[in-house]
Amino acid sequence: MGALALQAAGGSGSLSPHALYDKLQDTATPIAVPNDRAIAWANAGPVMLLMNGEDWTRSNSYFQLSVGDDARHFVASITFNATTPGLTFSANPNRFSIGTTNSVQITDVTATPSGSVWTLKFAEGSFGRGDEFTFGMSVFAPIEGSTEEDPDRFRGMTMTVVMDDGKTFTGKVMADQPQKQNVYTGAGLVNAAKAIKNN
Repeated sequence: MGALALQAAGGSGSLSPHALYDKLQDTATPIAVPNDRAIAWANAGPVMLLMNGEDWTRSNSYFQLSVGDDARHFVASITFNATTPGLTFSANPNRFSIGTTNSVQITDVTATPSGSVWTLKFAEGSFGRGDEFTFGMSVFAPIEGSTEEDPDRFRGMTMTVVMDDGKTFTGKVMADQPQKQNVYTGAGLVNAAKAIKNN
């Protein structure tokens, strides 16, 4: 892209490196994202979801579910509904994996993906007070065609927790607020059409 912008400006030597960088940044399409895209979280009753990593692709240690010390019952199921952020869970249940855990084992969980909805059902008495585990699951944004999603892409996803006594709790995934200009990515995506125009 830089070569095209340089050529449009008159060829080699027509722009200093600083001027070329400014041109690319000034003509970029703004993409509002948080400065820290690698963290998101949700609370639903006694259950907390922590997403602290760079993607959710068959990892065994990125995202974490935990049950608070004040929980009086075991978790029966957790359903994630990613319709609002527009994400799709892999139809292959084998994409789900459990990493570090102090309680739940892979044999204690039945993972059922269905489009934008993913449900985890826990064996009786397997996930309760003070328990936690890390996990991975392939999920992607169809518009991007990628299974590598930053945690902030899950903003707005609903987490519904059903306890073994029938009580239900719901929470939404939150993340840092998008900034007009991200300090790491600059103005946004390089815009080829605008960058090669002579101003």
